[in-house]
Amino acid sequence: MEKLDLLAIRDKITALDSELLSLLAQRRQLSTEVAQFKLNTHRPIRDKKP
Repeated sequence: MEKLDLLAIRDKITALDSELLSLLAQRRQLSTEVAQFKLNTHRPIRDKKP
């Protein structure tokens, strides 16, 4: 594997890492919204499993 190939692969990994962090931040925000809704409506935080 050439050095340029390795750099390209590392750049792709870095881009994926950034996407993952962004998605996790979005998930955290949505989870916070769900928790706030449940608190405001006096619902249990955890749903019962079907």
